[in-house]
Amino acid sequence: MLKVKGGQANALRCPQSELRGTEKLNDMLGIVNTSNLSAMPANRLGVGDLGNALLAETPGSAARIAIVEEAVRRGINTNYASSWHMVRSGFKFTFQNTPAAPVRVDDTGGLKDFGNTAGPLTLRRIEAASVPASNIALLADAAPGDAREALLSDTINDELPAGSRLSESFNDGPAFFNGTGVELLKDDYPPVRATIPQAFPTVGTTVNSTNVTAYASTTAAAALGVQLILQDTRDWYAQHGDKCFVLMADGSVKTLTDTNGDGFLNPGFPVEGVTDPALTVGYTDGLVEIDNFEVFTGALLNPELYQKADFEN
Repeated sequence: MLKVKGGQANALRCPQSELRGTEKLNDMLGIVNTSNLSAMPANRLGVGDLGNALLAETPGSAARIAIVEEAVRRGINTNYASSWHMVRSGFKFTFQNTPAAPVRVDDTGGLKDFGNTAGPLTLRRIEAASVPASNIALLADAAPGDAREALLSDTINDELPAGSRLSESFNDGPAFFNGTGVELLKDDYPPVRATIPQAFPTVGTTVNSTNVTAYASTTAAAALGVQLILQDTRDWYAQHGDKCFVLMADGSVKTLTDTNGDGFLNPGFPVEGVTDPALTVGYTDGLVEIDNFEVFTGALLNPELYQKADFEN
């Protein structure tokens, strides 16, 4: 946005949100790692003037804080959270010699890290997707970040004093409800078909352990069994009463409604049987609050491309 002079993200923050900065400010300051020690690919370290300037200074030092303050002044800050599709776009794949499902998701180490995925969304991927651009989410009102990651370590300016609560950065990716929480795909290598639901539950439906089989893929997700795999959307939040605004890839803005009052927008995870889901899950029940045919919550934007088997001898 800054490079093409399209505006300053910092100036375009949601004015109603009390969260005035992203948790990635802590990464820039160097004291707190907000990615649970996720590894940055070596070829992306110290890229550009800002990256080199930050690495040249001691984490938390006055000089480094001054660089971050200048970056914010220039517009590098936000309180919106990206979709997983925007920043990771899709899977990498691996071949296994199993005739029924030779192409599998390569979720080695998880699908949050840049190096484990296809990388940021491109115009080519949008145009090739079986999902229309009007249904591919880019950004939405961000939820508060986790307490261990999203309390600002140092004062940056008057609006961002030390101790400020910061916002989440992006949704974590494809996941399923494991009975006690929402679990991200990691080191499971599910067949591609296992990530594609038979059907997406509609808004107002409550998905539970009894009816989830009507939506989940009939292909087992490796050792995980049959699961309903959807996007973990808990980095988005209803910042406007019960509303959350979502920017789509075609430039339109859509509105999601938090129906049950937990602040989050459940795409269809069958949350039930958890002692205190508000604290341990976020979604308090299985009530569906996202219309998949308005805001796509599946794993792959173009699943048909990756299902071809072996035709040659």
